[in-house]
Order: sequence, then structure tokens, then C-alpha cells
Amino acid sequence: MAFHEIELVKRAEAEAEEAIRRARTEAAERIDAARAEAAEAAEAIRRQAETEVQALIAAAGEEAEKEAAEIARRTDGDSAAVRRAVGARLERAAAHIAGEVSGGAAPRTDA
Repeated sequence: MAFHEIELVKRAEAEAEEAIRRARTEAAERIDAARAEAAEAAEAIRRQAETEVQALIAAAGEEAEKEAAEIARRTDGDSAAVRRAVGARLERAAAHIAGEVSGGAAPRTDA
């Protein structure tokens, strides 16, 4: 090979090596950009999921509060009825005991 041809081959090799280096650099930049984009997308999905979970928790909390209020309302009604029934029974029991103690006389209610 002539000197001129050797120089052409060396120049072509250098150009090819430079093209390979540029391609590798460009590929690395694209990979980095894709990774950054994927990380941003994952973060956006995480934020959206967190927002949805918070909404579900709030809705469940509201529903639980409604159920608790309904249970309390029903329980209050039941409790009042039980208190009235117990009060009436206590009054009858007290009247009975007073009658037994006084020898069958009806208890005085004017005192």
C-alpha cells in the first residue's frame, strides 16, 4: 500500500472511531433522558395514587362517622327506653319493699 492509501485508511479509522464515540455519547444522553422521564412519570403516578388513597381514606372516614352517628342515635333511643324501664322497675321494687317493711301499708307519696 502506498503512503497515501495508508493515510486514507488511518483517516477513515479515525472518522469511524469519532462517529462511534459520538454515537455512544448520544446513546448515553438518550438513556439518561429516558431514565429521567421514567422517574418523572413514576413520581407523577405515585402522587396521583397518593391523592386517590387520601380521597378514599377521607370517604371511608366520612362513612364511618355517619355509621357511628347512626349507631349512637339508635343506642341513645334504646338507652332511654332501658333507663325508663329500669326506673319503673326500681320504683315498683321500692314500693314493694316499703310495703313489706311497713306491714303492707301503702307508702306515702305526699312527703
